[in-house]
Amino acid sequence: MLGLFNDVLIALKIVGFLILLRWVMENIQNRFLATLLLLVAAYYLLFVEWDIYGLFVIFFILISATGITYFVQDLVFQYGSVREHEEVNPTMLMFLRRR
Repeated sequence: MLGLFNDVLIALKIVGFLILLRWVMENIQNRFLATLLLLVAAYYLLFVEWDIYGLFVIFFILISATGITYFVQDLVFQYGSVREHEEVNPTMLMFLRRR
């Protein structure tokens, strides 16, 4: 039983590393700085603070697997486009034409 737990833990750490890799490579443009930050953050999050980061990884996997993010996106885009159907104020239209 302990071997199965260790295998699941290693798989979760790999997923955690991939999440961290994706975030660093998308947000840091300098490759050297991105690699350095990735190595330091990976060591710290995967080995020192795994108790907290592991909960985040499990939570992220559960949210992604259940499709809650797609539901939230549908709500945002559905209600975000309501303003397109509103009538244009004639005074504002005159102001925009003058420009």
